[in-house]
Amino acid sequence: MIRKLLLAGAIFFTPLSLFAQEQHFVSYGGTAGFQATVWAMKDLKTFDKYGLNGEVVLVGGSARQIQGVLGGSTEFAQVDITAVVSANLKGADLVVIGGTLNRIPFSMVTQMPAGGAATRLTALSVKALDATVLSPPETIKAEKLGLRILLHLSELRTAFPMNVVIVRRAYLEKNRDAVKRFMKAHSDAVYQLKHNKKKGMEVLQKRLLQKDRDIIEATYDYYGPKFEFPPRVSREGAAATADELEKEGFFKALGK
Repeated sequence: MIRKLLLAGAIFFTPLSLFAQEQHFVSYGGTAGFQATVWAMKDLKTFDKYGLNGEVVLVGGSARQIQGVLGGSTEFAQVDITAVVSANLKGADLVVIGGTLNRIPFSMVTQMPAGGAATRLTALSVKALDATVLSPPETIKAEKLGLRILLHLSELRTAFPMNVVIVRRAYLEKNRDAVKRFMKAHSDAVYQLKHNKKKGMEVLQKRLLQKDRDIIEATYDYYGPKFEFPPRVSREGAAATADELEKEGFFKALGK
């Protein structure tokens, strides 16, 4: 009898959040090294640290990620700023709450659709392509195959928010505590990635399914110093995005 009473008391005083805590999803768009700031929230347990039942999910492409946020299947997403601006101009209510890379993204280089990074690298190695745009770890693999890197786009110093984290404005207004916890988890993850190489490499090794330590280390060395902390969005980059869309005739096309 005493044992039953003790058990009942334990259940009564246990926080309900331990039994039925709402789960929050954040999507990422691919398996390049710059997604580490999302992966780290799960792998370094910063979600848990700030009391958030979080999960990271792969959703290929910014357009599909934004559809997921607008449809409510995911609460957060890490995408590039162009997709956000484009969606909001068409009536979406997306809000940028953070950013971890404020340099030019690979998508701003004109290129033929040729599949994912691994597919493009294979095509390049058999001379089906003359050139392509890659990011670590594929760039390291390319060098090992004897291919030459012609240009590091990050060295152009062109401002462009490549990694931004978004939520719906309606969600933000109703769930400020959850968003605040998310940003704490995100910021902590970015800090650990930048300042703890061992942890950063462990995250990359797990998520990239890469056993070659040299490739993992080179990928970390490429991205680690570039991650923004605190994770803020570059205003200069956001302005550059609007300018680029205007040059493409995007704004004029909306009225037709």
